[in-house]
Amino acid sequence: MNDADRLQRARDELRVLRDKLALERDELRLQLHLARAELREEFESVERKWDNFEARALAVAKSAGEGSREVASAAGLLGEELREAYRRIREAMKG
Repeated sequence: MNDADRLQRARDELRVLRDKLALERDELRLQLHLARAELREEFESVERKWDNFEARALAVAKSAGEGSREVASAAGLLGEELREAYRRIREAMKG
């Protein structure tokens, strides 16, 4: 094999490598975009829960009596759900 053939072979190998890397890069970009979209959707869902949580917390702050304990308990459970959802979103953003 002469120098011209070796050079052409190196060029061909490099082009194949570049094509494979470009495909992998494009796939990763798509996955990242989709992951971000999924995270946005999850966050929007959590935002609706946040609104519900705030309303319940406000109701507890304004009321007294037996009913407010039930509302407070429900708000506490919802608060735990929110904490876990925020943790999942934060972890997904790191990973």
